[in-house]
Amino acid sequence: MPGIGLALIGMIVFALGYRYYSKYIAEKVFRLDPNFQTPAEQYNDGVDFVPTKRSVVWAHHFTSVAGAAPILGPAIAVYWGWLPAFIWVVLGTVFAAGVHDFGALALSVRNKGQSVGTIANKLIGRRGKLLFLFIILLLVVMVNAVFAWVVANLFISFPASVISIFIQIPIALWIGVAIHKRQKSMLIPSIIALAIMYGTAVLAAQFPILQIDLVSYFGGEEGTVLGMGAVPMAFLIWIVISFIYVYFASTLPVWRLLQQETTSMPNNLSSASVCFTLPFS
Repeated sequence: MPGIGLALIGMIVFALGYRYYSKYIAEKVFRLDPNFQTPAEQYNDGVDFVPTKRSVVWAHHFTSVAGAAPILGPAIAVYWGWLPAFIWVVLGTVFAAGVHDFGALALSVRNKGQSVGTIANKLIGRRGKLLFLFIILLLVVMVNAVFAWVVANLFISFPASVISIFIQIPIALWIGVAIHKRQKSMLIPSIIALAIMYGTAVLAAQFPILQIDLVSYFGGEEGTVLGMGAVPMAFLIWIVISFIYVYFASTLPVWRLLQQETTSMPNNLSSASVCFTLPFS
C-alpha cells in the first residue's frame, strides 16, 4: 500500500478516536469537570505547578508522550512486516497509549499532582508504593538510556543535526520568558523558533563548518583519544552532554525550558512529568 494511503488511514482513525472514543473516556469513565480547580491553580509555585494555556498543555503532552514504547515498538514490530508496525502505531495509540496516559494524568491531577507511586501508598499501602516507585525508577532509567543512546548515535552519524538541536535550548529559554513573564502570544515566537531551527539544519547540511563532528576532530574512525577509539570517545562525550542537559531540564522551573522546548520545537532530548491546568475533576 502507498505510504500516503497509510497516512490517510491513520489520520482518519486518530480523528475518529479523538472525536468518539476519547470523548467517551472523558465523559463516561473519568467524568471530567471543566470547573475543577487543578493542582496548578491550587499550588501555583512557578516551578512545578504552573497554570498553562490549553494549547500549550496539549502540545507539551503530545510531544512528551512519544517515549521509548511508541518509538521503539513499531521498529520492533516492523520485523514482521509493515502491517504489524502500522497497527501498533494506530490502534496502540488510540486504545492503549491514549487511555494509559489519559488515566495516569487524570489520577495525578485528582491527587494533588502526585505520581502513581505516591498515590499507590494511599490505595494499597507502603509496599505497593515502594514497588511502583522502583518500577518507575527502572522505566525512567531505561527511557533516558535509550534516548541518550539514540541521540549520541544521531550526532555521530549526522553531525549537521547537532547545532539545529542544541539551538533549541536558548530559543526555549527565550520563549519561556516571553510567554510566562511577559504574557506574550506564543504564535509569533513559535514561528520564529521553527524558522531558526529548520534554517539552521539546512545551513549546517550545506556548510560543513557548521557541523560538530567529534569523530573527525579526534582523527577519524581510526583515531584514538586517551586510549579510546574516536567513535567510542565521541559516543561517550555526547552521552555525558545529554545527561547534563537532562539534569538541568528536570530541575529548572518547567516553564523556563522544558515546556517551551517540547511545545514549539520538532525535536526534544528528554521529557519530564509536570502539572499543568487541566479540566479534570
